Amino acid sequence: MLKPITILPDLIILTLRRLRSRPGLTLLALLGIVLAVGLLSSTAFFSQAVDRVILLEELARLSSTTGRHPFSTRIYYFPSSRRPLSVTDAETVAKDIGGALSGEIGLPVGEQRLQIESPGMMLLPRDGDTRYALSPGGFLASISFAYIADVATHVEVIDGAPFADAPSADPQTLDVWMHRTLATEMGIVAGEEFDAAVNLRSGRRAIRIAGLWQAVDPTDSFWFSNPDQQLKSAFLISRSDYVRFIEPMLPAKSGSVSWLIQLDDSALNPAYARQYANGFDRGMSIINQFMPNARLDISALDSLRDFVQRQTTLTTTLLSFNVPAMGFLLAFLA
Repeated sequence: MLKPITILPDLIILTLRRLRSRPGLTLLALLGIVLAVGLLSSTAFFSQAVDRVILLEELARLSSTTGRHPFSTRIYYFPSSRRPLSVTDAETVAKDIGGALSGEIGLPVGEQRLQIESPGMMLLPRDGDTRYALSPGGFLASISFAYIADVATHVEVIDGAPFADAPSADPQTLDVWMHRTLATEMGIVAGEEFDAAVNLRSGRRAIRIAGLWQAVDPTDSFWFSNPDQQLKSAFLISRSDYVRFIEPMLPAKSGSVSWLIQLDDSALNPAYARQYANGFDRGMSIINQFMPNARLDISALDSLRDFVQRQTTLTTTLLSFNVPAMGFLLAFLA
């Protein structure tokens, strides 16, 4: 047992003497080993660089299609009379939704907003007002009421009072802001008064057109989709007015609730792409435990899945080039 240990110093001395006796060959051998190791390790660095380029291309393609930040998504939910959802409840659950999605994906929440909209309702003339022709259904237009958090700085009022997230002055009349396109089509100006109702048999709510609005910039990341198109028939109202006037009219408290979430991708790492993709699915599974039937709108999920597939193919191809180099290195060392 002691003999191999006692001859080890002699072997080291002999090896050093032989290397010193042929310095040229020693340097060439050392250079060969360095080049072989460098060749093997460079593949990994090259693969990481290519992965990042491919991932950024996939996300840029998604952004060009949607016009939004690639990690901007929307969780939406349709309340019912059996599962109503009020503004207060939607605000409370917002943190849980953002936390579940962020925690499972592994990226922090950059921005998060809440949008609540009533189901379609009827816009009706006040009793005795014969200025407007009714549709075959007996109403002027189908409209909805929307509360969008922090919307005031993103809308421009072209006629009437500036939008304010404050209660209506008249406790019996709801102040609303009507989109200018619908107002132009119907010939309505700021200051006019109408009624709104869920249907012709339900109670009416008096409303006043406080102003006419349009988006300051429809392409702003604040909007999930073009507001001048998607919210054309939506009357913007304040949070307090939604709670006071609209919720009592609806058994479900609201027609649709959307949580707009934008994740901060400044720490994006292609090596975690599979985790990001799986995180969307896991996050929605958690969300559905406390918000059954909540749905995920357009997101980076498909782009991440495409990238993971391309990443696997690229990694396999690059590793195949390493096999000859590895064999050469092993043969040389042997």
